[in-house]
Amino acid sequence: MSLRAAFEKLGYHGIYHYRVPSIEEPSHSALWVDAFKSKHELQKPIPKEDFDRIYSNYEVITDSPSVFFWPELLAAYPDAQVILQTRDIDAWYKSHMANIWPLNRDWYKPTWNPYGWLFQYFLPKTPLNEFTGIQAAHGHGLDFPETGKQRYREHNAAVIAACEAQGRPLLEYDVKMGWGPLCDFLGKDVPNEAYPRLNDTDEFQANWAPILADVRREINRKILLLVIGALGGLSSVWLYRSPLLVMIKKGVRRN
Repeated sequence: MSLRAAFEKLGYHGIYHYRVPSIEEPSHSALWVDAFKSKHELQKPIPKEDFDRIYSNYEVITDSPSVFFWPELLAAYPDAQVILQTRDIDAWYKSHMANIWPLNRDWYKPTWNPYGWLFQYFLPKTPLNEFTGIQAAHGHGLDFPETGKQRYREHNAAVIAACEAQGRPLLEYDVKMGWGPLCDFLGKDVPNEAYPRLNDTDEFQANWAPILADVRREINRKILLLVIGALGGLSSVWLYRSPLLVMIKKGVRRN
């Protein structure tokens, strides 16, 4: 979020961020589902026209889900400037484990846990949930706790290697570096104000915690109703076959 705010301060209009398909433009969820399916399930190239449709109102592309299509985006936009945002790997991993992983684990990771299975069964089949699910599987990875840091290293190395091979200027940038390197790379004047410092964890929790709580509450209600109904059915069977009921039934027949 800090980098997105920085681009806005520099005068860019339209910064594509995870908030776009998940909150600001929900209709984009379906477009990303198609993109993930084309790349990972159908092994089909994604036409530039598809990216143009997604980014038609945006000058800057950041964050997920775009990051999972970086090779395709380099090919689609050969004149675009490339910034590889970096940060301390342990801090990044901790943030992901606190914010993204609990959702991916509970909502989308296959499980034989009865509650987990029922939770996923009752999860609403909305375009947004389909999008976050396919992104969890093919983007973040449902084995993230074990492979997340290695994915991070491999991603950064691959981006650097690709830009070097293409002779493409690249800025490796940590937001802690402030305005200087970013403005120099983009050819912008340094704003006469502090670099924006936004906490991704606080922002994520503010946007998503209420939504996720409502979804969990509704799913838990359905699970509770199912359990109550199942217990009621089992109780009826038990009463019907209990010795007391059999004795009463026999007594009724004798009368």
